[in-house]
Amino acid sequence: MLWKYSMILVHVDSNDTKETCKLVEVYDREDGEGFASYCHTNLLCPEELQRAAKDVDEEGVNEWFYNNGVFSQDSDGQWHWEKYLPLDKALVECGDIETYEDEIELYTIYGGD
Repeated sequence: MLWKYSMILVHVDSNDTKETCKLVEVYDREDGEGFASYCHTNLLCPEELQRAAKDVDEEGVNEWFYNNGVFSQDSDGQWHWEKYLPLDKALVECGDIETYEDEIELYTIYGGD
């Protein structure tokens, strides 16, 4: 499994557009989704800090997680992420997509309610 350090966007303050980012390790998933999972990182030596700086410098701020899910912050200040499911995948997760086929078609045609 391939991995790298990444600075991910976790929050944008709507009042002054201040961005909050977090340094993490991102992982290339085996199912072909690319770098679609991450874990918190703990830099233990100067060499790891240098590698993190190099990875972030090459990539810039990673907005994939911010654009494909929702972050929440717990009482300890830790950021947690939950991936959005597209409408059709969310209905499959519910276990009964046939019931919602008409709603999916209407949503696709009219863009919502």
